[in-house]
Amino acid sequence: MSPDRQLLVTLHALRRQWRLRVLCESLVWLAVATLLAVVSAWGLLRLFAGNETGPAIARAVGYLLIAVALVRGLIVPLLRRASDERFALYVEEREPSLRQALLAAVQEAQLPEAQRPSPTLSARVMQRAVAAIRPLESRMALERPRIVRAMQSFGGIVAVAAALLWLGPQAVRDGARVLFVPFGTAQAAVPVRMLAITPGNVSVPRGGAIEVEAGLVGFAASSAELVFRSDSAGNDTGAWQRLPMASDADSARFRSRLFDIVQRTEYYVESADVRSAVFTLTVNDLPAVSRVSLDLRFPAYSGLPPEKIEDTGDVAAVVGTTVTVRARVTRTVGGGTLRFDDGRTVAMTREGDSTLVGAFTVRRSGFYHVDLTTTDGTTVAGAVEYVVDAIPDRAPVVRIEEPGRDTKVLNTDEVTIALQATDDLGVTALELRYRVNGGEERRVQVTGGTRRPRDARGAHTLFLEELALQPGDLVAYHAVARDGAGLVGSSDVYFLEVRPFGKDYRQSDQRAQSPQPGGAGQPQGDSPDGFVARQRDVVAGTFNWLRDSASTTDKVRRENMTTLAIAEGRLREDVEQLVKRLAERGVAAQDTTFAKIRGELQQAAVELKAAEEQLGRVRGNGALPPEQRALQRLQRAEALYR
Repeated sequence: MSPDRQLLVTLHALRRQWRLRVLCESLVWLAVATLLAVVSAWGLLRLFAGNETGPAIARAVGYLLIAVALVRGLIVPLLRRASDERFALYVEEREPSLRQALLAAVQEAQLPEAQRPSPTLSARVMQRAVAAIRPLESRMALERPRIVRAMQSFGGIVAVAAALLWLGPQAVRDGARVLFVPFGTAQAAVPVRMLAITPGNVSVPRGGAIEVEAGLVGFAASSAELVFRSDSAGNDTGAWQRLPMASDADSARFRSRLFDIVQRTEYYVESADVRSAVFTLTVNDLPAVSRVSLDLRFPAYSGLPPEKIEDTGDVAAVVGTTVTVRARVTRTVGGGTLRFDDGRTVAMTREGDSTLVGAFTVRRSGFYHVDLTTTDGTTVAGAVEYVVDAIPDRAPVVRIEEPGRDTKVLNTDEVTIALQATDDLGVTALELRYRVNGGEERRVQVTGGTRRPRDARGAHTLFLEELALQPGDLVAYHAVARDGAGLVGSSDVYFLEVRPFGKDYRQSDQRAQSPQPGGAGQPQGDSPDGFVARQRDVVAGTFNWLRDSASTTDKVRRENMTTLAIAEGRLREDVEQLVKRLAERGVAAQDTTFAKIRGELQQAAVELKAAEEQLGRVRGNGALPPEQRALQRLQRAEALYR
């Protein structure tokens, strides 16, 4: 079998493995869509409870989800047939060790033998590519990990679906029957419209408080009201009072609190045209919490003064805040406890006969109760649930206001750079950082000191004449801000490109983009135009990779770095090809300017290779200096050419 035939056969075997992986992943799509269809059917049946069109709408949405999963996960990937070159690029991106050997071999295989410069060399290139990818085919190294993950995900989703249908509420099974059982069961699957009330009929300590929760079942509404009346004689002659209830995030549950209950109280909840049963709160002589106040001591780095909040136990504070809870009780108690939703407890100490004090540090969002212990050791569970909202401290948001873009300058210009940073707790430091031609990073403190403004602004003027710049040199700069917690935010990176003094660059750009044939010493195809923009994208991409690494998964970080390494490698090859053409055509020997261009390009290729190696090792900090030095060389070459 000829080398080109062997190459294409092996490549097609890899393509079959790719199709198998697509099929396995489509099963995951289908399983997820089926599960979502069942859940959406349950939700739509509740939303359209009592409406005859409810089952039809639930089926339409469910079947649409399943159809979209089939099209998106199976049909579209299989119909999108990639060329051999694109598939070879796909293989190389997932196996960087090939180093574009496969793509080059595929391109050679697609050429007729008569057009190949060297049939022997072409055969050798293809044989090496076949030898390199055959182990990938035999071990299914490219697709096996994703196939295994897909099947594991499929098994997990099937297990979750089975548990939900077997152990979940009846309404979920009703939704499944609407989708997959004949239409005759549709009416039986429609749930009843009702209100689920908590706590119902309970005994409340005299002078205490209680939280009432109402869940909407079988319908949806935007509001609910708690209706109650109190009467010490128990003759039901008191006037009913209405109290609006606050909704949860999903608007399917509503909450309200009744305070200072000293008499027998009846209550019910009303929402839309649905009304719950009437429940009774009886009064006992156990101790209760009558009022809660809070003392907040924020973290030292925040710079915020202490705060006192009366008549509420709900906490909304930055992570690290120390909260002191003071609970006033209706009668003398032996002690108390703060009981949190994660099972954690904090003992409270007595402060006089009527107050308990306990403290905790805000670490996560949740809720807590205040439990009391009577003098004889009886525990009285807190009836009111107090919310803890932990607000995370975020890194500052930084941007360059002026110039706010890449700029071409003269080496005698004075460039004013305006910076702006915002932070939820205040900015403690704002500085400008810049590198000249990829050299050592220089830092300029713009703002700082004891002030902590939430919106910090500043400016710094760069005197380019002091930097001894030449046409084609490069200054890369960005802004960095720090808050009291030490969190750091960074702006995008921008560039100052030094242009030749006294030249109209608009006309130069137009001439460079539309070269006229026949110019002395400037043959078409020998232009470095386009290299600068490509390298600038790589530099910006590496900077963004470093800035966003903390918030990116390791898999995505490696994929992004691989993309940058491939882009840098292709640019290096293009630069080396241009250097080779200049040497072969003798242009550099005829024109001293082209000799200088060739020298700059050769130096750029050296820096590009160094940057490519660092990117291949996933070393962003090591790649950035040679990237910027390469950009400087390419800009000088472009300036000389223009």
